[in-house]
Amino acid sequence: MKNPRKKLLITLIIILTFFLFFRLSYLFVKKNRPFGNVVRFVETNRKVLALTYDDGPCPNSTEKILDLLKKYKSKATFFVLGMHIEKYPEIFKRIYLEGHEIGNHSWSHARLELRSYSFIYNEVHSTEKKIRELGYKGTIHFRAPRGTGVLILPLILMKMKKKYIYWNIVLADWDKNENEMFEIFEREIKPGSIVLLHDGYFDESETKENTVKVTEMILEKYTKLGWKFVTVSELLSYRKK
Repeated sequence: MKNPRKKLLITLIIILTFFLFFRLSYLFVKKNRPFGNVVRFVETNRKVLALTYDDGPCPNSTEKILDLLKKYKSKATFFVLGMHIEKYPEIFKRIYLEGHEIGNHSWSHARLELRSYSFIYNEVHSTEKKIRELGYKGTIHFRAPRGTGVLILPLILMKMKKKYIYWNIVLADWDKNENEMFEIFEREIKPGSIVLLHDGYFDESETKENTVKVTEMILEKYTKLGWKFVTVSELLSYRKK
């Protein structure tokens, strides 16, 4: 019979190991540790911020957001999935042809912690390759699915000389309505902010109408208040010297 104390000890060690991995992942994106070029927001006194959209492009939601950005003469950054730009290349091309920035959000949206070097590299590199094949010439920053990734991912990003773009305002558009999201935005907005939203989905029954609506609410009010909505790369140029 196995020693129950030994079995319990092994179980606790496994749990502790997983906890430490996820804690390190959090510190990497939150505190710029253990290493890596992480951007959560930009120190500036200017009324400028970046709206960012993950998981797209997808029909309907991405196109409606692009229509709103055009209406309010604003720019945004779209962190795309390789599998979605392969499926919707024309929507993808519209994003950058209208002056918005493209970011790499991996190929399949798989979690990137506790994965092999080759798996993580392929998720990043295959998306990078597809973005270039579809004609985008600009800078490509990276954002990991769910904002996580530790040890191996930072090494790959350093090798590829990429910034890891995080955020300081999350509107939780996966479970909040547009009014709740707008309240969060108004409470947390500050110069240099990077706002997390989602234009993509994995279920064809989804529409992301709450994201579309809060985008319009934000642009309508804050452009009138003199705020400028720019891409992440443009936002970085406003950083205090």
